[in-house]
Formats: sequence, C-alpha cells, structure tokens
Amino acid sequence: MLPSGFAGLDPPAQWPRPRGAPSPDALDRPLDVLDGVGPTVRARLAKLGLRKIGDLLRYRPRRYESAAPERRIADLFGTEEVAIAGEVISVSERRRGRLKILTAKVADDSGSISATWFNQPWLTRQLQPGQRVRLRGRPGRYGFDVRSFDLNGLVATADFAPVYPASEDVTPKKLRE
Repeated sequence: MLPSGFAGLDPPAQWPRPRGAPSPDALDRPLDVLDGVGPTVRARLAKLGLRKIGDLLRYRPRRYESAAPERRIADLFGTEEVAIAGEVISVSERRRGRLKILTAKVADDSGSISATWFNQPWLTRQLQPGQRVRLRGRPGRYGFDVRSFDLNGLVATADFAPVYPASEDVTPKKLRE
C-alpha cells in the first residue's frame, strides 16, 4: 500500500499560516493607509472598484511590457522602441487646434533630439532645463515620440513592467506605485 499525505503522513485538516503571510485584517484596511494615497487618489481608485488593500492586490495587470534596450541618442535608428537617458536642454509648448504639444530638447554625450509629448501640459512645470530624464518611445518623423518617462534619476521606464487596465483618472504608472 502506498503512503498517503505529505512524507507518508496524513495531511492536517488545516495548514498553519506561514510567518510572512498578511493577516486577513490587513487585507480589509482602506487604501489611504498606503503612502501616496490621499482622499483624491482614494476616490479615483474607488471608481475602479478598488477600496481595500485586498482589492488592490487582486487587481491583475492586463499584460506585461517587455524591457526596452537603452540607446545613445546618436545610435537611434528605425522605429524600434528604445529607452534614452539625457539632460533637458530646453522646453517649449504649442497648440495645434485642441491638441497641446510639448517639446523638450534632450541631450546626452552623443547628441541631442527633440522629445514630444501630446496633451500633457502639466508636464511643462516638471520638465526644467538641466534635469535628468529617461524616456521610452520611438524615433519619429520629428524627433522622439515619448510613450513613458522617468524624472529625477528613476529607472522604471524601460524595465519589465506590468500594464494595468486604467482610467483617465488613474494612470497605469500610479497603479504600479
């Protein structure tokens, strides 16, 4: 006769909880106990059905974005999605009808390129000359079309990252935080 259970023993009626497992009470705590979640972000997350820490942990990414290779500006070629890092030289904003276009000249030790963002006028206050940026996007017809970015030396942009279903109120980047 073959032995039953784990290592020949009958399995227990209930396994003990591992030491690092969160208590069930912790999963029922509201989201505003987390850093960076105040009343405004809490209300925006509630629109997605996220009210407790347990809800947030069960909110699955839609897909994962693969890592993008980092290139020097002088080595950009074709339409491959890449990451570049450099320093902001200048920032300008213009309108084309209802579309707001933000352009920043970004340079590294190999050259410079114009990076373009669409409909993100709030970014004008954050991008300042002399600031280090890391951009993910594609070389385009008029420069570098930015898909995502990091400011102040952060390096999450080109890494393997989850992409969450989001709304206009909560960005996938905020959900990753």
